[in-house]
Amino acid sequence: MGRRRQKRREDFMRKFEFVNYVRQQDEVRRSGGALGDLGGLEQALSESKDSGSSGQAAAPNIRPPGRRARASAGEREMAQYQGVLGCEAFQKDPLGALEQHLRNSLQRQQQQQQDAERAPGTAPVRGKRRRGSTTAAAA
Repeated sequence: MGRRRQKRREDFMRKFEFVNYVRQQDEVRRSGGALGDLGGLEQALSESKDSGSSGQAAAPNIRPPGRRARASAGEREMAQYQGVLGCEAFQKDPLGALEQHLRNSLQRQQQQQQDAERAPGTAPVRGKRRRGSTTAAAA
């Protein structure tokens, strides 16, 4: 078979396979299997998004940050980075310091979750706790 004829045949077979694929997808959608119609999922998502906004109006046009905002964010990041580089523990053992930081962060997050579960009506405590300070001692 010549190259032209072979190419035409391959193109035809590709189109034929695509048509069969589309038919199968239509059948699946009609039968409701394999995710079928995602309209219900979209509706549930939009409802949860509306109820999860907690009273804040969602901005339809979210713009990317401007030049000033990017510059100030860059300055904050550089200050944070310089602080990390200046840390003695990081200078001695960078990976160990990162590992310890992650451990402490996870412990703090778990503690906040436990506190939130114990007292669901109160807001979680933010910031560091001071040693030796208790609520009973203050009373």
